[in-house]
Amino acid sequence: MTSTELAPVIDDLNAYILTGRVSNTGKAITDGVDAERLGFKRLFMSERFDLKEAGALLGGVAARTSRIEIGTGAIIAASRTPLMTAALGATMQTAYGHRFNLGLGRGNDLFLKGQGIGETKWDAYRDYVAILRRLWAGETVTYDGPAGSYESLKLVDSLQGPPPPVWVLIFGGPVGCRHAAEIGDAVLLSPFMTPEAVHNTVTTIRAHRERMDLDPDIPICHPIVTAPDLDEDTTLRYTAARLVTYLQLPDLAKIFRKLNHWDDGPIQKIIEHKQFRDLPRANVDQSFHLSQLSEPARLVPWEWVEQTAAVGSIDDCVATLQRFRDAGATELAIYGSDPIENAALAAAWRERNAVTV
Repeated sequence: MTSTELAPVIDDLNAYILTGRVSNTGKAITDGVDAERLGFKRLFMSERFDLKEAGALLGGVAARTSRIEIGTGAIIAASRTPLMTAALGATMQTAYGHRFNLGLGRGNDLFLKGQGIGETKWDAYRDYVAILRRLWAGETVTYDGPAGSYESLKLVDSLQGPPPPVWVLIFGGPVGCRHAAEIGDAVLLSPFMTPEAVHNTVTTIRAHRERMDLDPDIPICHPIVTAPDLDEDTTLRYTAARLVTYLQLPDLAKIFRKLNHWDDGPIQKIIEHKQFRDLPRANVDQSFHLSQLSEPARLVPWEWVEQTAAVGSIDDCVATLQRFRDAGATELAIYGSDPIENAALAAAWRERNAVTV
């Protein structure tokens, strides 16, 4: 395949681009072009409040591609008024051929501490999504409730064509599953869930939808950190070091303990690591780059990495992806490594699918 040829689309494999902290944001464009060329179905990019404003970067990616779907994974509801988020979705849909997917998150108070952006509670989140859909439908919205107070919101030049699907981001707990089942067009899960946790989450979501007489076959995408055929240091940085940035936040650590049945001992050692005393920011992610977390990363039991991430040979990684598909995820997304680093894995996954269909 030459640099300009597009591989066949892999219907159940997506890619995250530009994960974590970055300095070369132009890499988003290169990664997006690579993802399309390699046959990924969708790409997602999570916004950060520094060099990763979603509209600026995803617009650039969309302008350089023609087929791959483009999505946020996620933007935080509290970072924009509903009108601004609706405008982002409408603009992306009309400008780039109805390829936009809105991944919408609630945020985390500790992660966002000091930024002037708080976590969105579920009642506000649900109303926020309802307002978006009304705006995209051309309605004028008057609202006073947990999502804010608005006298007459309206997209004066309204969206023509289909609205963006709303992907609800959850960690897999029962409350999140219920809300995602009720209001989502699709669901994005969290990285570092075990296959058992994914199975339990998918089962819960589908059961809720069946009780509400909704189609249980809602798209559910599970992001998987991948390090296919990469060296030991890179693999540690992409997997265990990234997991440290989740486990260091006590509320997220609690979720992973419960969902994955992980022992509290290693988690407490990570939280109490000497490197994390007197942090300049409220969390490790905003205080260190992954390359600076090798020492606490070695406190992560390697079996946790093997349970939740795709590491080792291409065959090993394919087997890991299959475990999560068998657990019930309808789609997967590579996470933490670049699309080009996953070229061989994508090709092997496409070949496996062709053989098993």
